[in-house]
Amino acid sequence: MTSMESFHSSWLCLFTEETWTTATSHNFCQAAFSLAGKRAALRIRNGDELFAYITGRQRLAGILIARSMAQTAPSLSIFEHEGRFPVILQSEPSIILSDDSWIPIERHITNLRLFR
Repeated sequence: MTSMESFHSSWLCLFTEETWTTATSHNFCQAAFSLAGKRAALRIRNGDELFAYITGRQRLAGILIARSMAQTAPSLSIFEHEGRFPVILQSEPSIILSDDSWIPIERHITNLRLFR
């Protein structure tokens, strides 16, 4: 990596099973956030990794790559029918696990800095 290249950050991106199904059907072209998550979403940059966490299952399901800055644009969201996720950014899949390969993290959750 040269000094001119920027460092990319990694973020936890929460999905419900329903929003994961929506994302899957649209080839993971967007990630969405609630208004409560807007502040964090605005810190995500193009190229950052989004670790997809399925909330109801406590599993990691894959990694997406951010391809835009976040914006509040509920009418442009593939999750518009959800109504709870008006903050969106463009994304693309990097690693997507099959449902039976999702990684359980409940036993590791206390070791993650995010949850301390």
